[in-house]
Amino acid sequence: MKRKMFMLLLTIAICFCAINVKADVAQCHAQLNGYTTKVGVGEEFVYDVGTMGVPSNVYIYNIDYVIEYPNEDLELVSVGGKPAGAYNGWTVEAEHIINEHITVNTVRIHAHTDDKNKMYREISLNEFVKMAYVKFRVKSTTKAKSTNIGLIDGESSYVLLFDDDDTRERECNLVNTVVNIYTKDNNATLATLSVGKESLNPKFNANTLNYEVTVNNEIDTIQIDATCAGTNCKVSGTGLKKLSVGDNKFTITAKSEQGSTKDYTIKVVRKEKDEVYLKELTVKNGTLYPTFNPNITNYVIDIASDVDKLDLEYVSNDDKVNTIDVVGNEKLKVGKNYIEITVKNESKKMELKYEIVANKLAKQEVKKEELSKGKDTTSSIYKTLTFVFGFMALSEFVAIIIIGIAKKKSENN
Repeated sequence: MKRKMFMLLLTIAICFCAINVKADVAQCHAQLNGYTTKVGVGEEFVYDVGTMGVPSNVYIYNIDYVIEYPNEDLELVSVGGKPAGAYNGWTVEAEHIINEHITVNTVRIHAHTDDKNKMYREISLNEFVKMAYVKFRVKSTTKAKSTNIGLIDGESSYVLLFDDDDTRERECNLVNTVVNIYTKDNNATLATLSVGKESLNPKFNANTLNYEVTVNNEIDTIQIDATCAGTNCKVSGTGLKKLSVGDNKFTITAKSEQGSTKDYTIKVVRKEKDEVYLKELTVKNGTLYPTFNPNITNYVIDIASDVDKLDLEYVSNDDKVNTIDVVGNEKLKVGKNYIEITVKNESKKMELKYEIVANKLAKQEVKKEELSKGKDTTSSIYKTLTFVFGFMALSEFVAIIIIGIAKKKSENN
């Protein structure tokens, strides 16, 4: 009977306690932002602090955390002029403590809010509730290694606020985070380089920086692809490229994880249309009419009697393949001379002819012309002298009349 009574009282007591004791299962937590532990030398990373989960009948009121980090590997980065920042609009105060004589420094964080709308509540026990953060930079002198940061055991705590305004503080156990530091790759070379289905000249080699590709005229775009050889290396300058006739230069840049770069240059030569023509045609000892145009094939030129040959200069649209023949430009005679310039491409069986009609003046025509010019000059002088003497005679005649009139008036008086 006594045993049954004891068990009944014990059951009642347990039930009573269960009614009044509120659940409290949040835990201190901290981890690198992005759930990664691998950080390169010289890189910055964010370290978040908070709790794992929040019970349904409580709020997270504030946290007081002490973060310890090795000063030989990491340095603290200011967040808005302060050692730390807070999430969800909380207020944060932080103190950075530098220990010159030991290998660790500390950051003390107090993050809190009085606004229940900003307090965390009813968060799954497996979900990380981030309340504050600090930012670190891996020192550039650090080599590849593993280091540790985390909350100090017994010096960090958080406060729970229950619905009835009951607050309870909970100490944190040690929270340790491993940071794997690695040295960034400095390999800025390409592993592959291609220009569509065309062949590079010379053949691709990671240490060769300049290439050339020749394509037919009908190809007006080309796809350039490349991949990097280094770890986390990035490539720029690839993709679909438009081509103009002639030389097209493109630069492909490989940038290593560490930041060094290497440029590869490709010159894509797009051929002109499958046709033959003269790009240039000049006559040093005369002037063509009309002015030369590759699309105009007939010209006229006047030359002096002492010119026996036109001094021609010409360039075809492809001097490496085309041939140029000139017929009729020897021992030019007086009168009309027909000179033919033929541009040929034997492999394509194409040709285009240009014709120049050279009008050569005779020597006697030149003399008659000069004589005619002499007569014109003499006639002009004669006409000028006749005008001068006539004007003088007329002036003298007028003077005599005026004097006679004056004398007659004097006699009458």
